[in-house]
Amino acid sequence: MRFNTLRTAPPRTVPRRGRVNLFRTAFNRLILGEGISSFGTQLAIIAVPSFAVRVLGASPSEVAFIYAVQWLPPLLLSLHAGRLADSRWQLWIMVIADLLAAVATLLLGYLMWRRSLSFAGIYGLTALSALAGTFYALGSAALTPRLIDAAERARGNADLAAARAVADIAAQSSATKLITVATGALVVTLDGVSFVARAALVISIWPIARTACQRARRSGRNAVTLPGHTGLQILRSNPKLLKLLGCQSVMGAGGGLIIGLFLVYAYRDLRLLPWQVNVMLAIGQVFALLGAISFKRTAAAFGVPATGYCGLTAWILALWIIPVAHFGYSFPLLLAYEAIFSFASTACLISITTQRQNATPSEYQGRIASWSVGLGYAAMVFGALLAAGLGHLCTTRGAIAAGCAISTSALLLLIAPDRWYGLPQGEWSKAIRHDDGL
Repeated sequence: MRFNTLRTAPPRTVPRRGRVNLFRTAFNRLILGEGISSFGTQLAIIAVPSFAVRVLGASPSEVAFIYAVQWLPPLLLSLHAGRLADSRWQLWIMVIADLLAAVATLLLGYLMWRRSLSFAGIYGLTALSALAGTFYALGSAALTPRLIDAAERARGNADLAAARAVADIAAQSSATKLITVATGALVVTLDGVSFVARAALVISIWPIARTACQRARRSGRNAVTLPGHTGLQILRSNPKLLKLLGCQSVMGAGGGLIIGLFLVYAYRDLRLLPWQVNVMLAIGQVFALLGAISFKRTAAAFGVPATGYCGLTAWILALWIIPVAHFGYSFPLLLAYEAIFSFASTACLISITTQRQNATPSEYQGRIASWSVGLGYAAMVFGALLAAGLGHLCTTRGAIAAGCAISTSALLLLIAPDRWYGLPQGEWSKAIRHDDGL
């Protein structure tokens, strides 16, 4: 006897508004805060040196030192800030750091308005703002992977990079007009207000962010990781992390060498005009935004690691255009370089950040991020010092070619097998966890 059965489609499940959606909403507010603060910071980066040159009559070395004091806090204090970023005081540190940066920046704007600002005041307040920014940045780097799942981190990091790129484009396009119409003091004051706005957004997500941090610490109690207060043992035992940070450091050294000599090479050797350099920088910002937007599609189609490999390969090939431009068609070639470099480097850095977050235990996100920041700044400083030495020993084109060669070796580090780095991957599960008491 045959029975006719009615086949019905399974009931449609509507995703209910739960924890994941709340975490994603909190992450979107964090992105908004990053965009607002990046806009204000880029304005201040242009306004403060302009004030130093126009009002105080700063020399090139004094202007260079303004940028140098912004590198010192991340270079010297990133490891200590990383430990605090993994502690239970993470959210407090982020809010206090933003408020401290706001006080320093608002005081800087007030002194600029009163025309009573000296070079010592510029150096001190800029260093204080950079110090606070270091603590906030590492706290944000530890909070970001805790707010979104591992499967969504590639999209989240791409959205974060896109927000920063939009802020950079808006700041660069409006900075000159704002400084001309208003004053440098008002522009710097806007930077201070942006820090207050970002602190308010962090406070608005406080309950959700605190839940995410508590969940990470609870999962960390049962995890088996390595002893150590700074995360160095974790890097030595995890080949994936060691490879990613090694590649990032080598690229930083090569990039620091090229950046240190690029303007000299463009103006003196290639005889480019200032408007041509400005056009190149504008093209780079637009393609950096396009690289962040397109990363989500390419990563979904080919995977995050493959997208990183392709981005790094295109990044390195674009670098070699710089010395080739010496032989002719310098401006079109450098336009092509800036477009390819900005697009590919953005995709590569998002890929490296996502892979680093996925390979790091949740309770150690801040410490591993601090090693990434510290090694990156140290490599850039080393590259800048190397540029100063090679600039006297050989031609500028030869020194830039050396920077391209250093950057090319990063690709070899990235494609090398994991067994070439540190302990075998299986040793990770044999290590014993040591509680730092944070």
